[in-house]
Amino acid sequence: MKISKKHIIYILALILAISAAVLLIPLYYNAYFNRWDDCGITPASTSDLQNEERARIAAKLWEQNISVGEYLEQVFPEIFDSLPEESKEQYYIKPMNWPDLREGDNRGWYPSLPQPLIL
Repeated sequence: MKISKKHIIYILALILAISAAVLLIPLYYNAYFNRWDDCGITPASTSDLQNEERARIAAKLWEQNISVGEYLEQVFPEIFDSLPEESKEQYYIKPMNWPDLREGDNRGWYPSLPQPLIL
């Protein structure tokens, strides 16, 4: 029985396609489903609890006469702690400007922050 070049090419192409599928399907599955225990990401419940805590603290601070630095220090302490001292001083000087939610749509509102110093 003689095998033609055409059959050999088809067999090699089939082997290549099966090999690619075997190698790529697990990569696709892990990337698509992005399981937190496979890729080192914290579970969503931890993040949700942290967001709930931040929202609770921010609600307590709402419309109080505080500086942007005090707000950031209490709501985002891990970020605020990593800032240089000069930037922290600027944030402590700037008063927190709370939006008046009765005036309309403020979904795009963010506190106006001074630019941090770059050393």
